[in-house]
Amino acid sequence: MSKEILFIISDQHAYKVQGNAGNTLVGNPNLDRLAAAGTVMRNSYAACPLCVPSRLSMLTGQFPSRLKALTNDASLDSEIPTFVHSLNAGGYETTLCGRMHFVGPDQRHGFIKRLVGDITPTTYGRRQKKIDTEALPWNRGRIEHLAIRCMGGGDSTVLAFDRDVTDAAVAYLGEDHQAPQFLCVGLYAPHFPYIAPKELFDVEADPWETQNRFTESPEIVSMLSHAVAAKMKDPRLVLAELEARRANMEILSQCRQDPKEEWQAAAGAAQDPPVPMVASKIRVSFL
Repeated sequence: MSKEILFIISDQHAYKVQGNAGNTLVGNPNLDRLAAAGTVMRNSYAACPLCVPSRLSMLTGQFPSRLKALTNDASLDSEIPTFVHSLNAGGYETTLCGRMHFVGPDQRHGFIKRLVGDITPTTYGRRQKKIDTEALPWNRGRIEHLAIRCMGGGDSTVLAFDRDVTDAAVAYLGEDHQAPQFLCVGLYAPHFPYIAPKELFDVEADPWETQNRFTESPEIVSMLSHAVAAKMKDPRLVLAELEARRANMEILSQCRQDPKEEWQAAAGAAQDPPVPMVASKIRVSFL
């Protein structure tokens, strides 16, 4: 009988933000145990530093440029097969629980079942208004330019969404199934806002020694380090976030050009760049 597959995907989870990658700040013992007991792919890279193009590339095995998916408003033609269709043909019952950032009327692209919908809009032409931090307290920090101002302890739509997704996945795994299962669990954290559960945020600890002080909550809490650092008035993580945002804008600019030609123009010679231009920004955790 085919082996059952549980595929868990987090969002905006950088490779370096995990203990098994050598990070001494973030405490994620469960992920570290998975890494120790299983296999860690140390050279895994996303096809694009944007959510939708990267996910569609993963599902189809095609580059975003071939799929004409270059922004987060892109959608996948329903006639293009995904690896989920192949699993269906192989006898699996395929289920999506939570986030996949599909845009458009087709919200499955091969999945037979869907237990929980997405947390972000699924329609075309989305536009976010520049709202104030106090306009939607429950939804605070979901707007990118407000994320840092809203860091702290408490609850958010992101944590609530991930709790619902986790509960639904656990309940489904506890049911009896006739066919072998492929369950994809899509979580939204550690995507901003950087709001940690209050009981963790309130722990008075050196933010640079948290790996031995915290236990992992059901949510992925790598954003905890950001929240604790903000409370301790440690500017280092805030500066790191600002630097990451600046780097992301540079990546988007590079994606609109030819990185190799840009490098050659800067070097003044027809030579290849020594390393991929965006390698460190698209490296992902794959356990």
